[in-house]
Amino acid sequence: SRGETNEYKVHFRNRRCCSWLVSGGANDIFGSIFMILSTTFSWFAQAFIAIVFSFLLLFNKKQVVRETKSLLKAYLPEKDYEKTRHVLKLIIRIFTSYVGGTCLECLILASLVTAGSLIMKIPYAFLIGLVVGIGALVPMFGALVAALLCTFFIAITSPVQGFTFIVMFICIQQVEGNFIYPHVVGKSVGFPPMYIIVAITIGANVAGIIGIIIFIPICSCIYQLVSEDVLTRLQKVKEVSD
Repeated sequence: SRGETNEYKVHFRNRRCCSWLVSGGANDIFGSIFMILSTTFSWFAQAFIAIVFSFLLLFNKKQVVRETKSLLKAYLPEKDYEKTRHVLKLIIRIFTSYVGGTCLECLILASLVTAGSLIMKIPYAFLIGLVVGIGALVPMFGALVAALLCTFFIAITSPVQGFTFIVMFICIQQVEGNFIYPHVVGKSVGFPPMYIIVAITIGANVAGIIGIIIFIPICSCIYQLVSEDVLTRLQKVKEVSD
């Protein structure tokens, strides 16, 4: 009969659900969720510690610089001391310029997204621009993740506007990723734009998100030092040949 058929279907669904729970399907889902949450919390905790440590160094900059100079001068020969001092000055200058260039690039991207959202009449335009700008602190991929998150919340209100926003963002991202970011950040650290992508790729493979963030200034420092060494060697070769 029809009632027996419905009862059989309900019983069959209950059995499938129980077998899925017993087989560990629920554990896999909860395990994945726990892993994602723990990884996210760990990343935010590390970022918070790094920011606090940076502020401590900033507020005690004079003392740190004075003590570092004293240690280097006490334990290094004069020639090595001057070289080490030059390298440290180069690292500080490049990292400072990198932070400034990254903040400028985030501001540009946030302004473009906000302006585009206002033109397309997408809701929460200023909030969307702020979220995408903060996400852009992670080079290349951070802004995309932030945009996908914004798309999800916009789509809850209006799927059409959510689709419009992600299409608009992809267009802006292409211009920003290929032209604005390499030139703004590359010029700020004295690093050719064509090497920016190489540095990001190496950093992602070596240290994940942290590597993506810090490998641009690290590779820029190496590039500057190698360039200086090449010029010095060429100058010596020229003097010998003359």
